Amino acid sequence: MNLLPILFIFLMACSSTNVSDTTDPSTPQNDANTSTSMPEGDEPPMKKEGNEITLWVSHYRVPCVGEGDASLCYLAQEGTTVNEDNWEYFYDAIQGFDNYELGSIYQLKIRKTERKSVPEDAGSFDYSLMEIVSKEKVAKTTTFDIALKMDPNMLPFIMKKSGGEEFYLFDEIKVELGNPTLKAKLEQAIKGGSTFAGTFTHSDSPNTIVLKSLQVD
Repeated sequence: MNLLPILFIFLMACSSTNVSDTTDPSTPQNDANTSTSMPEGDEPPMKKEGNEITLWVSHYRVPCVGEGDASLCYLAQEGTTVNEDNWEYFYDAIQGFDNYELGSIYQLKIRKTERKSVPEDAGSFDYSLMEIVSKEKVAKTTTFDIALKMDPNMLPFIMKKSGGEEFYLFDEIKVELGNPTLKAKLEQAIKGGSTFAGTFTHSDSPNTIVLKSLQVD
């Protein structure tokens, strides 16, 4: 009996059952559950917009004429200390600064943010109150000058309310007369065609100033 064919078949069967896995274990395998997102906490922190500044606000407000209608403006300045020569007209609103009182100088911590789009007749920055650092009342004898008519062709900033006898600055700030003789002079200045200004002190009454003298050009 020839055993060679049988031996050949047996060897072929053994060989087929011992085929090795040729996959390279160092090759990365695709895993459907593998995440490629950044771990939490690796993103940079968000930065707050704007700069913190110190803004000083004076103890009285003044008539001002910007790009729009005439109104009352603060006198203000930036910096760590107050310089009496550095007060400037402040045409913008201060968000959150709603309880301003005449007769006190304020030190404010403000967030000043540049506007990305500037509305018509508006400034380039937004101002929002962060903190009232200090509020210092000025002496009652402190005097200050306010222009009551800046141009002969303009209406005066001081008038009587309709049907009343009391004078108001822009219908907002009451004006008391420090001397009764000022009434006739003030009424004549209001009707006249000249510019004029007044020297004032603060009153004990809220939102009120006292006219001490009148200067007519």
